[in-house]
Amino acid sequence: MSKKTIKELAEEIGVSKTAINNNVTPIMREQFFSKVGNRFEINEEGQDVIKAMFTEDVIKNEKLETKTQTSQTESEKAIDKSKTTQTQTKLTTTRPKTSETSQTDAYLKNELPEKAMAIIENYQDQIKEKDQQLSELHNLLNQQQQLTLQSNQHIQQLQLELSKDNEDNSSQSETEYSSFTDNEVETEQNKKEAKKGFFSRLFSKL
Repeated sequence: MSKKTIKELAEEIGVSKTAINNNVTPIMREQFFSKVGNRFEINEEGQDVIKAMFTEDVIKNEKLETKTQTSQTESEKAIDKSKTTQTQTKLTTTRPKTSETSQTDAYLKNELPEKAMAIIENYQDQIKEKDQQLSELHNLLNQQQQLTLQSNQHIQQLQLELSKDNEDNSSQSETEYSSFTDNEVETEQNKKEAKKGFFSRLFSKL
């Protein structure tokens, strides 16, 4: 029979590691235990002593204790499950059965604190006011765009009329200048002809 760890010996006897540690004295640890790495090993003599310590009654008590702990754990699980079921049932009965808006609002008003509802209503009013302001700004923007378009059209019309007036004035000036030039040329010719006629008559008399 070779050395065994506490876990191996506990499994062989049928008890827990805690039971062995609780029943082993410091002297027994010094005589029978040796540390190998991170665990303790028990020599053959120590194994026999520990086995003898755990008589049939001790084993029965150990098993009974384990069984009792298991039963308590199962009972606690059953209680927790029952509480969870009751909580789910309570939530199901208190929540509205339909998803309609009116019933949901009524549920919220009944369940939420009055202060929270006041805050929510205040936010809703602010949102409505912002929407109205955005709508008014949109209308003003449309009006401004229309006025700008009309102003641009009016400016273009004035520019066309001004350009036409300039063309008419320029044409009239050219006509007047041409007429003035023609009259001046004609006057010079008349003067020359008058002088020529005078000298002709003078020489003819001589």
